[in-house]
Amino acid sequence: MQTVLWLVSLTTNVLLLTAFSIFVAKRGGLAYISKKLQLIGSADPYEDFSNVPFYVHRLNQFEFLDLKPSDTVLLGDSLTNEGEWAEFLSVSVKNRAISGDTTAGLLQRLEPIVQSTPHKVFLMIGINDIIRGVSVDQLMQNYTTILTRFRTRSPSTQVYVQSLLPVGDRRYSQEMRLTILAVNQALPALAAQLAYPYIDLYPQFTNHQGSLDPQYSQDELHLNGKAYDRWRQLIQEFVVS
Repeated sequence: MQTVLWLVSLTTNVLLLTAFSIFVAKRGGLAYISKKLQLIGSADPYEDFSNVPFYVHRLNQFEFLDLKPSDTVLLGDSLTNEGEWAEFLSVSVKNRAISGDTTAGLLQRLEPIVQSTPHKVFLMIGINDIIRGVSVDQLMQNYTTILTRFRTRSPSTQVYVQSLLPVGDRRYSQEMRLTILAVNQALPALAAQLAYPYIDLYPQFTNHQGSLDPQYSQDELHLNGKAYDRWRQLIQEFVVS
């Protein structure tokens, strides 16, 4: 009898493990699990950065640094934050990107930037929204609010809307890559609606499979020096014009 119960228990566990493996595989494998683990322990993974020391410290620095109407400002997440733009670009720029930021996070800290009425803004934001599972509709709604605030509150500011960049296909799921494409398909129309130029960087960083070219990244998301140099080449004319 005990042997029968043991066999039933073993069979049940094997079936459950198999079902779980199929479930995870269909949603991107290890990348899916990694995304879910990133959300554990956060009361609001979309907007609350008060428990993220790096975010809080960098935001606090900005409170001591003035922006002027003549400034060119870079806004975004780690992809922008990690670039040595003051040296890559031929003109002075102010980097106001924060690693880990989302469209909702940027909205919460946007007011001082809008009030400064900067000359130009280069904007790339949204990859962390996608990693956290924010829908394309919600992401674009936040993006619309960001751009509308500049258009209505600082109409003299020229905002350059940059596409999202690709990610690799080994660590990141097909679902995530398709979501990036969906956002990039929606951004040009939104930019045009508010009379802002759109810079399509995406195809400049892809390989033949349509994923982030390995020559530009070690982890299939963040960028190396060669990638930043390529990015610089693509936006330099807009920065200096």
